[in-house]
Amino acid sequence: MTTAEKSAQIESSTLGERYCALTQRLRAVEAHFGRPENGTCLVAISKTHPAQAVREVAALGQMDFGENQLQDALSKMEHLSDLK
Repeated sequence: MTTAEKSAQIESSTLGERYCALTQRLRAVEAHFGRPENGTCLVAISKTHPAQAVREVAALGQMDFGENQLQDALSKMEHLSDLK
């Protein structure tokens, strides 16, 4: 089983829970250091994750993604062209 296939098995709720927990921790760190809320940009790395996982996290509010292979980025951009 490839890494992409393994990531496709992640349940939406688990992915959503992990994303929400991460953003809550990020907000707590911002507050601790006196930074403005949402003053930090979180770039989610989509490497090895299928377009559907990117879509699920985007639905929760994440809009900045990083990909290290151009061909993978182009494929995901095509599948996710409705997201802006």
